[in-house]
Amino acid sequence: MSLLESVFGSSEQPVKEESSKPTIDLPRNDYTAGTPVAIRRSQLEASKCVIETNRETPIAETAYGQQLEEEINEVIDDHLGDDLEWEGREAELDAAENIIDTWLDDVTSDIGVVFVAHFAIFRLQLMLQGCEIRADNEHDPFELPDEFAEAVAFLKQLEAKFEDGDPVMINKDRVPTRD
Repeated sequence: MSLLESVFGSSEQPVKEESSKPTIDLPRNDYTAGTPVAIRRSQLEASKCVIETNRETPIAETAYGQQLEEEINEVIDDHLGDDLEWEGREAELDAAENIIDTWLDDVTSDIGVVFVAHFAIFRLQLMLQGCEIRADNEHDPFELPDEFAEAVAFLKQLEAKFEDGDPVMINKDRVPTRD
């Protein structure tokens, strides 16, 4: 080897390496996809109010109440399709409340960022759809609270940001559970 080769390196052409995309292996049990969305605490509080009003206004335990419960189940079953199963009004209220409560814990000031998974939007849609069905039934004492419009606007915001946003991999501890 000559002095110039030792100083400047070999005159041979370097071997071209194949390009590769960077990858990170994350355990599936610990991480999920979520879209970061900036939200206002007042939106969460409005959604919480709708859930509480729905839960506190019982469906009449009459033939009309049973008919209403069947109507809600039928509409929701049609919406779900064959892949998912409707667990009942109380279970869906619990699921929606869990999502909102988790986000309320995360958003401690007027504005904060939450991570939205698809199931969260779906659960909130079911809850709001159930409220509309109840409100439309003349035999049900349930009336939509004033906060309902803000809860619907909040859901539309979540849907838009979820569709347009880029999902990120986040620890499952940062998103509400499906239950």
